[in-house]
Amino acid sequence: ALSALETTEHRLSTWKTGTELGRLNHNDRGRPFDLSDKLAKELHAVRHWWRETDGAFDPAIGALVSAWGLRTGGRRPVKSEIQKALESCGMLYMDFNGRTASRLRSGLQIEEGGFGKGAGLDSAMEAVRGEGVFAASIDLGGQIAVQSSRKPMEIGLADPRRRDSMVIKLSINEGSLATSGNSERGIEVDGVSYSHILDPRSGFPAPDFGTITVFADDSLTADCLSTGLFV
Repeated sequence: ALSALETTEHRLSTWKTGTELGRLNHNDRGRPFDLSDKLAKELHAVRHWWRETDGAFDPAIGALVSAWGLRTGGRRPVKSEIQKALESCGMLYMDFNGRTASRLRSGLQIEEGGFGKGAGLDSAMEAVRGEGVFAASIDLGGQIAVQSSRKPMEIGLADPRRRDSMVIKLSINEGSLATSGNSERGIEVDGVSYSHILDPRSGFPAPDFGTITVFADDSLTADCLSTGLFV
């Protein structure tokens, strides 16, 4: 499972240099990029949920992430910066043709934050099943994948305002739970708190209302939808 997670990180991380997704993000505009089977499958799934959520989930927001300084402690961009960033955002500007992909705008950058954890969990659980394990749970913090052949596993969901308090307990045999919110990862700029979850349509942080938890049969779907539905 750990090996599968590391392999996923080497494929999807945009924090490291030389990963497959990182190479795609820096590929020349309009030039076809050959995708591995895994990345092709993940990006086609991501594109599906982008369409299904009418753009509320959209991982092609690297320019917005930079504008808001989400990786450097946070900043408050002016309106013109947000507008400029939006011009380089959106899965609409990523062209797919089977196992090749092309960036149609030079500033387009896909962020793995909205789907990478789910992709990693799917790969890890696949590896576990391949070893003949019939009952397992893998918790990456904010998302958990479960497979239990004997009895349901009970999973508690925390109060978004009081993380040490459980508000509901769920019993599941198989699938994944993903939670999105700002309890642990919001940003603060000049004394004002902002959500770290950006609305790809407006370019601004999504309003903070608590948390949302999604259950799905696979982890990638749960990850994408917890972000999209929070927005």
